Amino acid sequence: MEALSEDELALIFSFLSWKEILKVRVCNKWRAASKLTLVPSSSIEIRGMEKPELYVKTEAKYQALPQIIEALPNLQQLSLYENDDLKFQDGEDARVFGFGVHKTTPVIDLECIARLQNLRRLFLERIHLNGRYPF
Repeated sequence: MEALSEDELALIFSFLSWKEILKVRVCNKWRAASKLTLVPSSSIEIRGMEKPELYVKTEAKYQALPQIIEALPNLQQLSLYENDDLKFQDGEDARVFGFGVHKTTPVIDLECIARLQNLRRLFLERIHLNGRYPF
């Protein structure tokens, strides 16, 4: 395995799911290869509907999202779902137009999505976004 280049490892990793890729990042070379990997589009079925495998719904997953995106910047699919306990950060011009919901719940910052270089499908379910976002 030491004889393989980062590009060759990235090609091998492209046959794995995003969770498996995160698990195999055991050394610096493999971490660098995971950043080069074009993470395959994979889906699961939830309540009869096809969703991307990376389905972010809980606060813990939202808090981990920046680290996942940094480790896998070539992720192709992402699904975001807002539950009643979460509030997303208002966009750039939300205050200008008087938008905004004031909750005492944690605010989730979605700017990390702009770092996804090869995002092909972004699913937003029950997401209440105010303003303009960079993605």
